[in-house]
Amino acid sequence: MSCCLPAPVSLLPGIARHSATTARRIAVMGGIYGNVPALEACLADARAQGAELFVCNGDMTGCCGHSDRTLELLRANFTIFVAGNHEQQSFAGAETCACNYANADDTTCGSVGHRYSLQSLSEENRAWLGTLPELATIETAAGHLLVCHGSPGQTNEFLYETELDEKPLAEWLDLAGARALICTHSGFPWLREVGDGRLAINAGVVGKPDHDGETAVHYALLSVSAGGFRVDLRRVEYDAIAWVAQITAEGVEPIFTEPLLTGVWTIGVASMPDALRSRQERVIASRRPDDKKIMSNPESAVKERYAAGAQAREAELCCPVSYDPQFLKVIPAEVIERDYGCGDPSKHVRSGETVLDLGSGTGKICFIAAQVVGPKGRVIGVDMTDDMLEVARRNAPVVAERIGYANVEFRKGRIQDLALDLQRFDDALQANPITGADSYHRAGELAAELRLKHPLVPSDSIDVVVSNCVLNLVEGPQKQQLFAELFRVLKKGGRAVISDIVSDEEVPVRLQQDPELWSGCISGAFTEEGFLKAFEDAGFHGIRVLVRDAAPWRTVEGIEFRSLTVEAFKGAGAALERNQAVVYRGPFTQVEDERGNVYPRGVRIAVSDRTFAQLQREPYAGLFDFIEPMVAVEQPAPFDCERPERRHPRESKGLAYDATTEQGGSCCSPGGICC
Repeated sequence: MSCCLPAPVSLLPGIARHSATTARRIAVMGGIYGNVPALEACLADARAQGAELFVCNGDMTGCCGHSDRTLELLRANFTIFVAGNHEQQSFAGAETCACNYANADDTTCGSVGHRYSLQSLSEENRAWLGTLPELATIETAAGHLLVCHGSPGQTNEFLYETELDEKPLAEWLDLAGARALICTHSGFPWLREVGDGRLAINAGVVGKPDHDGETAVHYALLSVSAGGFRVDLRRVEYDAIAWVAQITAEGVEPIFTEPLLTGVWTIGVASMPDALRSRQERVIASRRPDDKKIMSNPESAVKERYAAGAQAREAELCCPVSYDPQFLKVIPAEVIERDYGCGDPSKHVRSGETVLDLGSGTGKICFIAAQVVGPKGRVIGVDMTDDMLEVARRNAPVVAERIGYANVEFRKGRIQDLALDLQRFDDALQANPITGADSYHRAGELAAELRLKHPLVPSDSIDVVVSNCVLNLVEGPQKQQLFAELFRVLKKGGRAVISDIVSDEEVPVRLQQDPELWSGCISGAFTEEGFLKAFEDAGFHGIRVLVRDAAPWRTVEGIEFRSLTVEAFKGAGAALERNQAVVYRGPFTQVEDERGNVYPRGVRIAVSDRTFAQLQREPYAGLFDFIEPMVAVEQPAPFDCERPERRHPRESKGLAYDATTEQGGSCCSPGGICC
């Protein structure tokens, strides 16, 4: 008769020993898997929390690729490392990740992800991975911290919270003389007390969510004192949508990208313990009904919804806006019914101007602006949706006949790429379709040529750009390009008048993944502050809010979404020195412009001729007094931005000025009281 005894607990060989007795905050991160923006977000969060020591407990590389960039960030910011199975397999040049999955399909998929990591790994970094220990201990003020990847006895062992046995945990701590151990491999963050105030911790992983239907990732922040370790399992959001778009374009397969958007794993579920797997299967069932809430391409979601909105009115695409009824009389009903917006930027256009409407839809704002600018003005509408363009173009002759002139045209393009004429591009691709890699590259060259030789909207050609609730529909990474394009097409001295939906709080990535909320002008919204800053970052000045709705249009999970109309100006010309000055009238003690120029109340401030002219126009008119030099500067030099801010009166009057004048009239009242 025999019995099976439990295998004795042991520690992996070659423990690296470190001392950090002065560190009070320690950040521990593992399972990065090459997810660069998630790592950057966690680093930023840890620094904001006061982390002094950064520890990585393995699986730095993996299914997202970008191994060298990930290791560059880690080696620049982290002090202590232990190897995970990915590091060991990469150094060995193995074809599998050795994740220790119990399911054959999971193992096969894991090997595919491992290949992505190898493809982006230099020989120098591969050699460095081979120097990493499997275990480390850190001497701290709270006692020793034992750092491992899977478990202290096996690099790729899964320590699931539902199957934890405190006995081996306690024995590992005893063998290492440690007060706490921290691992990562299973991917689920957890914390367990192991008698006498000792702790076992799983830091979670940085590179993917923890299978809870959310996109957030995790790391552990340990606060250290003589009384022990206090553990904060930090949950961090990052721009998963932009990252998935990037690595998808680089060829990473959906089985690896989809979990980053859905928060639901596709690999490793079958290898989980029964209790944990059943819980996670309920997450899958609740978070992924027919994949309706998964959005990997915001632009496609927008085109699909607005194409439907061109065929029949959809109330959820707009909030109530009052337009001047005199301008609506000549516009066909189908245009009014199927055009969507959140403001009326057409109120701010002027006679004779050239107007560009971004995301013109069925043309309502264009047709209103056409009447305001008159026969000497011109209106251009840009939209990417064929169904919307069809309605607008079909009704343009009707409006022209009713107002007595034709000054509106509609062009096909993307508002974040106003140089590319999509109609020309479509026609060219019809004649020369993409059939392989060579024709794909030729298409890219053709697009570049069209932007250069036949731009949809030339630079410096527009007096005023208007837009009505479409900037929020542009995907996050392309919003900066959108504002740059908006600035490019404006003439010097031109302006933008933009109505859009903004939020009073940051919109969580989870809500940004919802195609209904995105295409409904909700989850792609700027914050109010971020919207104004986007104009400033693009180079605009004179930025002001024209209209801010007091009541929110919608509230989603406590976040308020409301309409905001903003005006912003493009600067004109070079900045020259003409000895001019301005004096701010008040009522504030001082004001500051976008360039950092400060204007104290009642003080002569030296300005360039460009600023001198700008401050006399809207939106600054009436705020300043203007002082011209007594002798004109015939050959002005470039304005010195480093000169003293104050302008001495003699600079304007001239150093030789010594006139004395007689009293002109009386400054006193008839009663003799001086005023």
